[in-house]
Amino acid sequence: MRLARDFYTILNDASTQEIPHGLKLPDSFRHLVSDIKNNHYDAKTFALVLRAMMEKFERDIRESKFAQLTNKHFAASSIPKGIHCLSLKLTDEYSSNAHARRQLPSPELLPLLLNNSYHHFILSTDNILAASVVVSSAVQSSSTPEKIVFHIITDKKTYAGMHSWFALNSVAPAIVEVKGVHQFDWLTKENVPVLEAAESHNGVRNYYHGNHVAGANLTETTPRRFASKLQSRSPKYISLLNHLRIYIPELFPNLDKVVFLDDDIVVQRDLAPLWDLDLGGKVNGAVETCRGDDEWVMSKRLRNYFNFSHPLIAKHLDPEECAWAYGMNVFDLKAWRKTNIRETYHSWLRENLRLNLAMWKLGTLPPALIAFKGHVHFLFYFFLLSDCLGRRLGPRLLGRVDDSERLARDFYTILNDASTQEIPHGLKLPDSFRHLVSDIKNNHYDAKTFALVLRAMMEKFERDIRESKFAELTNKHFAASSIPKGIHCLSLKLTDEYSSNAHARRQLPSPELLPLLLNNSYHHFILSTDNILAASVVVSSAVQSSSTPEKIVFHIITDKKTYAGMHSWFALNSVAPAIVEVKGVHQFDWLTKENVPVLEAAESHNGVRNYYHGSHVAGANLTETTPRRFASKLQSRSPKYISLLNHLRIYIPELFPNLDKVVFLDDDIVVQRDLAPLWDLDLGGKVNGAVETCRGDDEWVMSKRLRNYFNFSHPLIAKHLDPEECAWAYGMNVFDLKAWRKTNIRETYHSWLRENLRLNLAMWKLGTLPPALIAFKGHVHVIDSSWHMLGLGYQNKTDIENVRKAAVIHYNGQSKPWLEIGFEHLRPFWTKYVNYSNDFIRNCHILE
Repeated sequence: MRLARDFYTILNDASTQEIPHGLKLPDSFRHLVSDIKNNHYDAKTFALVLRAMMEKFERDIRESKFAQLTNKHFAASSIPKGIHCLSLKLTDEYSSNAHARRQLPSPELLPLLLNNSYHHFILSTDNILAASVVVSSAVQSSSTPEKIVFHIITDKKTYAGMHSWFALNSVAPAIVEVKGVHQFDWLTKENVPVLEAAESHNGVRNYYHGNHVAGANLTETTPRRFASKLQSRSPKYISLLNHLRIYIPELFPNLDKVVFLDDDIVVQRDLAPLWDLDLGGKVNGAVETCRGDDEWVMSKRLRNYFNFSHPLIAKHLDPEECAWAYGMNVFDLKAWRKTNIRETYHSWLRENLRLNLAMWKLGTLPPALIAFKGHVHFLFYFFLLSDCLGRRLGPRLLGRVDDSERLARDFYTILNDASTQEIPHGLKLPDSFRHLVSDIKNNHYDAKTFALVLRAMMEKFERDIRESKFAELTNKHFAASSIPKGIHCLSLKLTDEYSSNAHARRQLPSPELLPLLLNNSYHHFILSTDNILAASVVVSSAVQSSSTPEKIVFHIITDKKTYAGMHSWFALNSVAPAIVEVKGVHQFDWLTKENVPVLEAAESHNGVRNYYHGSHVAGANLTETTPRRFASKLQSRSPKYISLLNHLRIYIPELFPNLDKVVFLDDDIVVQRDLAPLWDLDLGGKVNGAVETCRGDDEWVMSKRLRNYFNFSHPLIAKHLDPEECAWAYGMNVFDLKAWRKTNIRETYHSWLRENLRLNLAMWKLGTLPPALIAFKGHVHVIDSSWHMLGLGYQNKTDIENVRKAAVIHYNGQSKPWLEIGFEHLRPFWTKYVNYSNDFIRNCHILE
């Protein structure tokens, strides 16, 4: 007990001491025990090191938790690539397939849209996949699907795709109607004035569309509160689609009773009994959210939604009143039309706007909680479910120096013993250094208990940091693999524009300029991408940085789903005097399965598809890797590495048989200097002018040798390659196509890619660069690194002066500048070339 009291005295005193600057800290309990012995800690030093370690653990866990939540928010606010692809393909189908445009429902069924003996569901959404699940689950769960009528409302940009889906995928005998908000005559600015005000109100737009993380004060909040704040700032809360529910009586004037469903629900039971439910004269049948086992979800009272320090809120509302939920609501529209619910909703929403969101922050539910007050019938919940150390501590507390050394030896002995003992099950652990000191005193720890508690605490800290770091990286991967809503919106609007606007379909380039596409006295750039916004930046930056823009010809290659939108952008946004050609892969006669057999095999190879498209996280063994290796593995599994657009670069000589020299650009670059001198560059008979990536100040980016890309334990790799050979980069490459056509580069590329597929990716994992490193071996001319600076998407320690000097800057890595996870201080080099005055950019809230 004396030893435990000594521990308490030392640790308690250390809790008020200043931690010396630069104090070297062990990174684990095991290393702490080792350092006590090896570094001859006295008791004072041990106490301060222990405190500094634990406080650092606490900070690291907290910072990682906030980063994890931020990345999760960014991922949740983006569109998965599959859903983006589905929307674009269905939008294209609407313009090209008459059956996708057929009337919904068919003419003979139109009267049923107004028939009140049917079960009418309302669904307001811009998510086609989610809508399909809601409708399918409701129909399949119903005992009378022939009585179901779904009224789906979507926005203008999604209308064509949503209509295509339900036109091509019947849910008969149920009936589906799809309408766009633009098709409701009632939805005018006069009838919906508050929403118009919300969209144009600067404070509101900044709150919902602005950056919610940069500059946030995280010292005054908890991770849970931070997560809640991030969620409340979703732009959906000021979208017309989200507020439409308040206008249901006016949008469907002939209906008496409806069930309103959110798009993130699944129906698992027949909902027909809801139409027989007596709401007792009330308007809204809803589930309460203040009672239930789940304290996160089912503990919502009005105090959770409103600012009760505001006098208007305090006067009219009770903070303890139970809230109710949107998601599945039974609305008696006959009763609703006798109330002033809409007017009350508008009045409070308008007042909150005037007060700059002083009464509440979170979207559509708070004003509804007020407007529906007294009009809610509660449903059963099952419907919805150093030197200064000695001077500070001094001999008064610690006794003579030899006592301090004795205590340090005692520390080592008991901690070393504890390192091999089993930690008792259920041992209650303090959650901070401060609480540990308190518990030593209050719980009368003996030395052994102290040692075990300390070890258990530190090991828990280590696990928590590790788990949080992996979660942070996983969420960042998901954010990087998704499409920002603004870019998704831009693609859909431009695709729709292609079908409705003849000018968006005009020939590119105009007929008199077509010969220049083959003229080798011009500077020909090749860009292969399905990202319209990124393409616009690459082209604009190259043209604006050129001293001879009239000599520039851009050949942009995209996939079939993006072609209409990409063509629309460059047809409507000229970069004259430069010339732009847009072609889809489907427009190249040469790109057949016979000429590109390996890519076809890669797409259909189950092992490859599972590697690139499967879940990279579920079931992953994280105990045998580090966060850095895990991040690298996640990035290497991007599906882009088996996309035809990414492999197209190896076919440039065949795709452009009349061109002699080109510069190939990736879509995540910005041109900052005139690139015309590249056409005068003597490649010395080589094919590929590229920068090396094994030399430079940035050890993360510029330390790449062949060992970083290949499995040198495989005999074929070990036989043909040198692990220390310097790698080179894609991103900006000068290709001498005349020299290329004299080589067997493409055949070598195919041969090695085919062999790696046969070996189930045993020789390398990461996409297009490894086979190119082999195929271009002996054909690379190293160009000066100032032409091409890499790594702006990897980490935020990039030297800004070097960025400014580089001819081309490359945001390779996960943190692309068009993503929320992009680095804020590096983003302006990219955004300076985004045309924010463009109506499409502005209306889609790109990077606001």
